[in-house]
Amino acid sequence: MSRRAKIQWLISVVTLLVAGTITWLVLGETSPLREYFLWHVRIPNIWRQFILLPFIISAIASGNVHGGNIIVFCIAFSAQWLFLGWILSLLFTFKRK
Repeated sequence: MSRRAKIQWLISVVTLLVAGTITWLVLGETSPLREYFLWHVRIPNIWRQFILLPFIISAIASGNVHGGNIIVFCIAFSAQWLFLGWILSLLFTFKRK
């Protein structure tokens, strides 16, 4: 694997980990910030817009419009953020001629 590909994978995985951490902090029931975000809902509402696509995919896959399968959600969430991380990594590994 080339050095460029390793850097791209690293940036993609870090992006996924950061997105997962933000999701847990903002929306998680075990988050230390849970009480704060119960009363200050602007940030959770904005973050939900970023994870809307994985939610829709999981709802369609489960056939339940009120909630989806958590496994499908996690797979779609990971795919979304790995892809966005890969796009971001292209900016860092772009070679000029």
